Amino acid sequence: MTSELPTIFVIDDDLPDASAIAGDLVGQPAVVLPRTPDSIEADELESAQLVVVDYRLDKWQERDSLGNPGLKPMNGLALIEVLRSHLLAKRVERGDTPPGFVLYSGDDDAFPEARLRYGERHEHLIARLTNLDWFVFKGRDQPRRKKTLLSLAAGFSQLGPTWPDASESEIEVYRLLGLGDKEPWEVDAREDVVTCFGPIHGDISQVAARHRSAAPFIRWLLHRILPYPSCLWPIEHVAAHLRMEVEGLAELIKTGTSELSEELGKVRYMGPFNSLLGDRWWKAGVTDLVWRLTDGNPFSGDLVNRRVSEAAGSANGIIAGTPVVPVLNEDFDPAGELSSVDSVVRLQLDEWPSFATLPVIRIETVDDHPDLKSYVLPDDRHRIEDSNG
Repeated sequence: MTSELPTIFVIDDDLPDASAIAGDLVGQPAVVLPRTPDSIEADELESAQLVVVDYRLDKWQERDSLGNPGLKPMNGLALIEVLRSHLLAKRVERGDTPPGFVLYSGDDDAFPEARLRYGERHEHLIARLTNLDWFVFKGRDQPRRKKTLLSLAAGFSQLGPTWPDASESEIEVYRLLGLGDKEPWEVDAREDVVTCFGPIHGDISQVAARHRSAAPFIRWLLHRILPYPSCLWPIEHVAAHLRMEVEGLAELIKTGTSELSEELGKVRYMGPFNSLLGDRWWKAGVTDLVWRLTDGNPFSGDLVNRRVSEAAGSANGIIAGTPVVPVLNEDFDPAGELSSVDSVVRLQLDEWPSFATLPVIRIETVDDHPDLKSYVLPDDRHRIEDSNG
């Protein structure tokens, strides 16, 4: 772990594009080195916490002048593998943790994986399919791209220089996640991490220990935990459990003056990549909070409403009546909204982890987009037909 600013190494055959990323991050807590493939220096590369590579590399004269195809990585994915192998060899010599690798592309036709049915907020799926740590869409939503790169660089800089041996792997995972064992909810959260196949026991943890590599932990966190509601909850799931509107809860947290916001602050996830996809809270911490607020009776909707209102200092945004759940939109992105449980159906998505809360979507959304019906769990499909009469 380093106290210095993290270094982001950006490689693009169009230097102005790489420099534009550096320009976006001026004044931010990171050092950005924009380079073309022709100007990569080993010492600069080895100092980076994050390496960002453009997919299209059409303007690479040194490469194009070579005859041996084994020396000619034709796109950013191929170049990343070359750089990764170089850094892994250096890491064996020095025991350093390798940087994270991010591919970015602005050409969906050139990079077919970017044309997934899933929405733009599924960069983790593209990364997982292509053996990357993350993926960024070039030229879209510049503020979000800026936040993503800063969060990734900061996250990789939080990791220690090497991963401990198998006997201390569990301790290291909980340390990075910020989980102690003093509060009852922390004990439950640790059990949730095990349930979510955290790299603590078994083959994955053995690989991490054998190679002294944090890669299994990083990929688990980036690809399987942060994007899905499991041991960590996004604000929509926290709001549903508190029976509050999402916007109302977000404003309450932003204001930060109520008992409820203070209590939620105690169970907020503060480990690596904590700002990558927005704030996350420990599921065990939120459920423990509601248990305490209701004196052990969290299934009484009226009681939850009353006690949450008291802790929030206001009844604004409180949802009475039927329990609510977070929903996805037609692109399988979080809709940022809640719906009553009797107005949704469950989805079965290929990449959705078995340990995560099942995703749901409004019946009316399926009605508006009939092709979505094939993603609905078979046991719920009759509810779509019933809603249509």
